[in-house]
Order: sequence, then structure tokens, then C-alpha cells
Amino acid sequence: MGPGLVHIPATHPVSEGIKNVRRLICDGNGVRLLLIHPRCKQTINELLNYQYDENSNAASAGERKPLKLDDHSGDTIRYLTYHLRYG
Repeated sequence: MGPGLVHIPATHPVSEGIKNVRRLICDGNGVRLLLIHPRCKQTINELLNYQYDENSNAASAGERKPLKLDDHSGDTIRYLTYHLRYG
């Protein structure tokens, strides 16, 4: 963490944030609420290639744990959309 940067801990579980982003990408009625500009190729690539750890203990309990690989854009969208939805 660089000088002058403040770290604020997450306010919600990762799985809840992912569910929230999925609802915004396409809600229950097939309406897209979150639009990503086509020029944001890296962001789109990261979202399309999101992966889960199928070998984690959480996977056997029904809660899939995401792998921390190439997920910076996804994390940013998750934090932003969760904050916008739940304040």
C-alpha cells in the first residue's frame, strides 16, 4: 500500500458481492442494468474468465470460493455496485 492510500476493509462477503454483480449484469427479467463499454476489453475478459476453486472446503458446503486470479476489475465493480445498491 503506497503512502497516502487508505485501506477500508470489505463490508460484505465476496459471494454476496458476486451475486449482486450478476443481478446487475442480467436481472430476473433479462434486463441488463450494468453496462460495460466495449473498449474495456480487459474488464470484459476478467469477468468472462472468473474462476472458482473447486477444491476448497467451501465448495463442498455449497459456497464456491473464487480464485484470486486476474480479478482486479471484477473486485472494483463488485465494491462499487455493492456500495451503490446497499449504501
